Amino acid sequence: MTNKNLNLYNVIFYRKGKNHFFLYNNTEYEVNKISMNKLKQSLKLPFIVKFYALSKAQIQRTIRDLIDEGTDFKIYKVNKEDNKVLEYAASFFENKKTIDVYKVPNLNTLYGRSNDINPYMLTTLNNKKVLIEVTKDHVKKNEGEYYFLASELTEEERTSFDNFHKKIECDYIYELSEYFKEGNQKVKKR
Repeated sequence: MTNKNLNLYNVIFYRKGKNHFFLYNNTEYEVNKISMNKLKQSLKLPFIVKFYALSKAQIQRTIRDLIDEGTDFKIYKVNKEDNKVLEYAASFFENKKTIDVYKVPNLNTLYGRSNDINPYMLTTLNNKKVLIEVTKDHVKKNEGEYYFLASELTEEERTSFDNFHKKIECDYIYELSEYFKEGNQKVKKR
């Protein structure tokens, strides 16, 4: 393996003899359960990993070990015309949700609809975009943009709100549960 362009990658996985290793912070580690757990705890999203001279099966196992519920990745082949060794790179990043919503056009649309659903507002909490359900009273007392989730509207309502359709990217969606509506502090997270 050459040292050329190593600074582009946070971690480099490679084969040496019959064993697999990775290079992280200029230190070489043998791939095993303990070293992979420590690596996963040390990495902060987003990060880029390079795979040098590994089989596709080994690359898949490594990606499976590095990914979790909130992480997504893209993998691509590193094209090297002068080198016949397989090289791949993968970028890991936060998995964001894209939600179909309809902007609440006015206060009148909060009431008198066929199903009694609450609107949502988009906010930022701890550097995360959160779509959080709010009460209708909250909307009446606080200015801002509010949305209905497309999945909660009837087909007829989606058609009537068609001009207000948009997609929102967020990290989390919080719904008010029945307990929360009655005064308890429980919230469902999707």
